[in-house]
Amino acid sequence: MHYAKQQLGQERQRGVAMIMAILIVALITALVTAAGREFVLGYKRASNHFNHEQGYYYLLTAEDLAKEGLIEEEEVNPDYDQEALLQQSPIHYPLEDVEGWVEGEAIDLQGRINLNTLKKEGEGNGKHSPQQAVLSRLLQEMSLDPVMANDLVDAITDWVDDDQLVTSLSGGEDDTYQGRTPAYFAANQSMRSLSELLLIEGMNKELYRKLRPYVTVWADGAEININSAALPLMMALTEPALSESEAEELIEGRPYSDIAKFKESSAFTGKKLEVVLTVKSARYMLSSEVEVFGSRQTMTSVLERSSGKVKVLARSSGQL
Repeated sequence: MHYAKQQLGQERQRGVAMIMAILIVALITALVTAAGREFVLGYKRASNHFNHEQGYYYLLTAEDLAKEGLIEEEEVNPDYDQEALLQQSPIHYPLEDVEGWVEGEAIDLQGRINLNTLKKEGEGNGKHSPQQAVLSRLLQEMSLDPVMANDLVDAITDWVDDDQLVTSLSGGEDDTYQGRTPAYFAANQSMRSLSELLLIEGMNKELYRKLRPYVTVWADGAEININSAALPLMMALTEPALSESEAEELIEGRPYSDIAKFKESSAFTGKKLEVVLTVKSARYMLSSEVEVFGSRQTMTSVLERSSGKVKVLARSSGQL
């Protein structure tokens, strides 16, 4: 009897030991699995970080190449632009070592309307400045009726001016935007991004997408470069607006070495051309994108060319 009890106790001890061994093995397995998972995640994080850093430096290299291109263009044509750099855009370079590529596209910002330079012709007189009139005609080309186009021009002008005086009854200052949900104030300062247009009275996403290629907030002054302005903007330069065929004829005559030669065209007969024009640009926007081992990133840079040098005015991973 005593022997049977002793044997039963030993069996129980072996059972407990077996359970403990199984639990220990399970615990070790769980720890190893967790450690392995952490290692894999850590490796992926480190790899992604490395790829991101490598991609960023490729984007900076694309920026340097754009700078060199702008300097070379100015050396060849110091007095006017020939769009040599722009005609080659977008430029695509394969990066075989990292199974990817880098691409860059340069845009002449002087070939657009600078919204930050919209000025009132006179307080409360309802008259538009030449630049405001160009923007209004451009909006009308986008299917806005004249009243709605003028209203939107006034609202944009009120957004970038430095006072609380509405340009017209259709303008927009703090009172206009305080009634929205959520409420906000009119900027009353220069825009830092075109996306601010979406906050302005009368603007919607569809119109914003149409207008975006022809306006900027980063150009140098109010001058519009006739050697790089797109067809819709060329049509809107005069009052009344140029026809599509007239604007195309002017574009075919590029590059223009001076404004006087540009104005000699018969397309301007019977039309008013009052907006300030130029044949030489100072600021450009470079949109670049890179892929490194399947990981992509973008960068937007604003470049200013002056006296044979190019400097970066702004840089962002998004849009400017």
